[in-house]
Amino acid sequence: MDSNFLIDLREAAHNALHVQVAEGRAVRSPKSIKVAGTEIPDCTAIEITDESRVFEIVWNSYVGYSVLNESYATPSDEERSEGNRFRIYSKSRFMQFMLESSFACDDHPGQTRHYRIGAEDHILHVLSVVPPAVRRVRRSGECVTPTAQASPEISSNNRLETFSSLIGKFR
Repeated sequence: MDSNFLIDLREAAHNALHVQVAEGRAVRSPKSIKVAGTEIPDCTAIEITDESRVFEIVWNSYVGYSVLNESYATPSDEERSEGNRFRIYSKSRFMQFMLESSFACDDHPGQTRHYRIGAEDHILHVLSVVPPAVRRVRRSGECVTPTAQASPEISSNNRLETFSSLIGKFR
């Protein structure tokens, strides 16, 4: 799994963030393309297909979140995280900004964590005390309209994944 797409982001309830991410799949045979006079071999179009898995990720509360056009994202050597497309940060510029811009601290609402979803067109940063609930809404080959059946509340028996397990699947 090399790519994913942010297909839905909304406030599902008061200060609850609902996100859906679809897996990108190669849809054609690789071919070479030319960019600025340089040939790049083995390029493949990546799209959401009927075979793509879709994951629903819900934070029932959060301190803050930000969506960034991924074209403008810049990495920092000073940040500390685990994962790639799905990351959990122990130190980040977003975490520092949110803590300086609010009265959130370890006393209230509690110790926060910075979660990041890196998609093909968007970077989503979420600062929250509680980890998100994650479930698969569509398995490969299932035909389900991702946003029509989505629920902001995910019971423990529907929870198929954890955010940390997504880190391992989407490296």
